[in-house]
Amino acid sequence: MRVRIEENSAMTGFSVERSRALVASILGVLFWAVLVAPLRARDKEGTAGKRSDLEAVARSYEVFGEQQQTLGSLQTQLGAITAKRRAMQSEQAYVDAKIDWAKTKLAGRGASDGKDASYNEETDTWMREVKAWEGRKAEHAEGLAKVLAEEGALMKALGQVAKSRDENDMLIPGELLELYVAEDESFNGLYQVRAGGYIVIPRLPKIFVAGKTIQEVEKAVREGLGKSQLRDATVTVDRVPMQVEAPEQRGDILYLAGQVTRPGPWPIPVGYEPTAVTVLLRVPVTTFADLTRVQVLRLVDGRAVIEKIDVKAIMDGQDLTQDFALEPNDIVVVPAKDTGEADNRPGNRNKRRVYVQGNVVEPSFVTVQHPAQMTVLAAIRHCGGPNRNADLRALELIRIERERTRREILNLGAIMRGEEPDVRVLGEDILVLYGKDHREILAPVRVYLSGNVKEAGPKEIEGKEGELTVLQALMHNGGYARFADLAGVYVLREMGNGIRNRIPVNMKKVQKGIIPDLILKDNDVIVVPEKFFSF
Repeated sequence: MRVRIEENSAMTGFSVERSRALVASILGVLFWAVLVAPLRARDKEGTAGKRSDLEAVARSYEVFGEQQQTLGSLQTQLGAITAKRRAMQSEQAYVDAKIDWAKTKLAGRGASDGKDASYNEETDTWMREVKAWEGRKAEHAEGLAKVLAEEGALMKALGQVAKSRDENDMLIPGELLELYVAEDESFNGLYQVRAGGYIVIPRLPKIFVAGKTIQEVEKAVREGLGKSQLRDATVTVDRVPMQVEAPEQRGDILYLAGQVTRPGPWPIPVGYEPTAVTVLLRVPVTTFADLTRVQVLRLVDGRAVIEKIDVKAIMDGQDLTQDFALEPNDIVVVPAKDTGEADNRPGNRNKRRVYVQGNVVEPSFVTVQHPAQMTVLAAIRHCGGPNRNADLRALELIRIERERTRREILNLGAIMRGEEPDVRVLGEDILVLYGKDHREILAPVRVYLSGNVKEAGPKEIEGKEGELTVLQALMHNGGYARFADLAGVYVLREMGNGIRNRIPVNMKKVQKGIIPDLILKDNDVIVVPEKFFSF
């Protein structure tokens, strides 16, 4: 009996050990299936995904290299042919000048009646000179036509290459993408494909896009947003088309406004260094032109600067050193004698030009036909609207008038939101939209000091963001004169249509801090009266 019991006990112990081993094996299999296998599969999937991204980037670089090689070759050829064309155009201008000079000499000789033989021989010489130069001009024109045709073909080829880059489904490094997320506009903006083939979106990890299609990029961005930001986001991605511009479209132009025979853009000839006088000699002015008050507007470090030039005095030889060298994109305004307006010619009463410069998509000018009216907002939109760097609170309106140049800062953002009324612009007005990084150097405030002050007359004072006050203006220009009536100080401010508003400013109370100082506007007149019993 004892033997059976011992046998049964031994068998039971063996069964327990086998059961434990079996359970351990089952748990090991389950652990592998549930934890280890998915992790390894995920690692393999991640490695495969990373390898796929890198392969796509490598392929995009191959395409990018091929296109860059083609573009580089075409651009080299275009540069050479453009230089040749410019040289030929300069030579053509020289030939034209020679022909004009010879014809002028010939025309000034008059009839040969009663003249000696030497006179006739000299006349024949000038006639042969004209004929020879005209023959050279004809030959030159034929060669120039061929060069222009070749340059046009190269420009067309460059455009086709750029177009193929835009139309190609595969994105490559260097391309620019525009992202739009309907649910959160903070993600909206332009993103460039980096050299590593990825784009960097705020609050998201790097997203590889090189070698992918637009649809694949939209999916990748949507998945990236879904992991940490937005679930089921509406994502739209567009590629910003690449553009090829001709050499003449790179800013080598001036803008002529007012009393000139051909207002508008004026290309600067190759090798020509324009000045205010030489340009107005090349582009004749009208009989209405007032050459004593020519003005040139230029953007310097993002700020509009106006230079006033007496062109008539320079032409008369009074001060040749005062001639002003012009630069590309300068605006030259020639006002009228009788009204001081920029454009009052009979032929131009039915059309107006408004010049838009600064931080807009396409700085240019807008021509408005009568009876249509142009407003500030319409002019800005006509030039493509504000760019990404535009400061919508800093739009300057510049208007050339007879006695002064009106300069006013407008809040374009408030106008766009309907918080402030849109402003009507007149012919030859100039709009300058400043950038976010140049707000501190806006145009100086122009004020006039009158009465018992030490320095009377017009003054231009640097004011930061419209913070110039009456006290600052007075102290900046020497302060009060003797017997000044501080309690009776007032400011005359233009309200339009020739109306001026009188604003009293008791400077005694201002200086004691009892009342606030007055913020000045452009063209305000500060009047400091004299005390009644000053004697």
